[in-house]
Amino acid sequence: MSWFIGAVGNIEDELKQSITNITDTKLSTYDEENFYLLSGGISPTHISSTNTDGGFIVAGSGITSNEKKKFLSRDDWQRLLENRTDLYKLDGHFALVFWNKHTVELHTDIIGLRDIYLFRTPADAIVFSTRIDWILKLQKTELDFQKFGSRWLLFSQLTTESIFKNIIRLVAGKSLIINRHSFELEHHQHNWQPVINSNDGIELNFESRLKELTIFPLNDNTISLSLSGGLDSRTLFSLLANINAGKWDTHSFGLNEHPDPIIAKRISKFFGIEHRQIFNSNTDNLVNELEDFLLQTVINTSAVSFLQLRHYSLLKNSSEIVIDGAFGEIYRKEFLKKLRILGPAPLKGKNIDKLYELFYSPKPDFFSKDIIKLMSDGARLQIEEIIDSLPDIRNIGIDNYSNILAIKTKIPNHFCCEQSRIDSIVKSYMPYVQPSLLNFYFSLNNPPKNILKEIIKHQRPELRGFPLVKGETVYPYQLSGIGANIYKRLKEIFFRKSFQNAYIPVFKELLLTYLNELIKTNQLFNPDIYDKSKIMDYLERANNGIMESETILFLDWLLSFELFYRQVKSSSLVNVNIL
Repeated sequence: MSWFIGAVGNIEDELKQSITNITDTKLSTYDEENFYLLSGGISPTHISSTNTDGGFIVAGSGITSNEKKKFLSRDDWQRLLENRTDLYKLDGHFALVFWNKHTVELHTDIIGLRDIYLFRTPADAIVFSTRIDWILKLQKTELDFQKFGSRWLLFSQLTTESIFKNIIRLVAGKSLIINRHSFELEHHQHNWQPVINSNDGIELNFESRLKELTIFPLNDNTISLSLSGGLDSRTLFSLLANINAGKWDTHSFGLNEHPDPIIAKRISKFFGIEHRQIFNSNTDNLVNELEDFLLQTVINTSAVSFLQLRHYSLLKNSSEIVIDGAFGEIYRKEFLKKLRILGPAPLKGKNIDKLYELFYSPKPDFFSKDIIKLMSDGARLQIEEIIDSLPDIRNIGIDNYSNILAIKTKIPNHFCCEQSRIDSIVKSYMPYVQPSLLNFYFSLNNPPKNILKEIIKHQRPELRGFPLVKGETVYPYQLSGIGANIYKRLKEIFFRKSFQNAYIPVFKELLLTYLNELIKTNQLFNPDIYDKSKIMDYLERANNGIMESETILFLDWLLSFELFYRQVKSSSLVNVNIL
């Protein structure tokens, strides 16, 4: 990720040397008596400016908030920083450090796509960085299982606080002002909250706004659209389809045999658009790659899923702007379906136990009873905190409530981690998560049930002739919602799967072998946090060739958590404490 790391206060030589040692290629360095700052990454997602009085560094990509979209330049940022409240009106994603002779300020974008971590040393230095893996090398910490609980047990982590003890996290409009003389901290929160149902604008206005957010990079760049077999990226394709083919192309990641790239290739070929299939076949350093990924993304996904996401690295140094259709589900009311149906009564009555059941979407259970209780108690506490922070459901309705809940939790706790990682590879953004578009959508009175299909119908109706893909299932374009889910379930029951996931043999050959070695040689970092008998049972089944989906899922997440946890516990380079 494009990054910065620095310290303010009484900076000991050992700390400064440790910061220097853990960083990779640097794009800028700033060193004063009580302020040390390094930054780097790739230049398209890194902007810096310094003078005798101060300066700023931006990691990420800011986008103007007005109707004429463009990426912010160095001069644009300079003007914005004269009145920093305007930072929270921007589209795009960024983490920013701004300093002068008196203060150092840390800012994050309002929707929550980049974050900053920090701690205070015993010598009274505040250390901060956009790289959580580097912070963990500088600060001894523990995984806070209470804070971690919702991340493991529910549909998403609910809190935007750090899941690491003695480390503070800034995200989603949180900012911090550090006094360079007293080293005191002043926290601020800019809270994104849409205005509901105040606009009689029709869907064509939404369509024009989404189109501008999708095509504006073409003024100065070429575009590569991440195209799958799903509806969300297809909608973006329809908005690009009338533009000269030489200005943009499409790509898909991973296995050629998966239905997603098969449909994406068919669509691209039909419209005469170049399509690239991106696949990284090199597995020589797979375990080390996986360890880095899990720590940088805070175990955002499992080892088998990582085998798909690692192909992104082949876009390194691309001059194109990559557009991703993630989070389009928000406009199709696809998030939190169970809550939409069963949630109004427990939300109105603040029934935490019932809401826990509705939010419950656990990863495999291989922890001890004590750890499970810690996580469950923490998850319930976070449910209570998040519903206290949201508007009253009686005032906004269950659909708006569910969408706001998804935005407030999944963007800063899932998409943030992945966006930070991608910022180290290529300049990329997601049109659907831009605050200006979200604000306009929430302001609409009675938007169409499926506004994205309406856009496709208006822009390029030929796209309705291609089937859609959900997971590994291909289904007719005309189906949606419950109909698509029923079709998918029936197809899984009555038809043999034509797609065989080629990542499973890689997991068995390389990663399962590594997990076996850890367990059989008693190298699990802290066996007491696990249910050891359950682990041995699943491992025995796998070693005996019983590799059904439940066993793979269990061992996949077990390996992922162990690799993540052992790094949290053992990565510290220096002995420093906390705020």
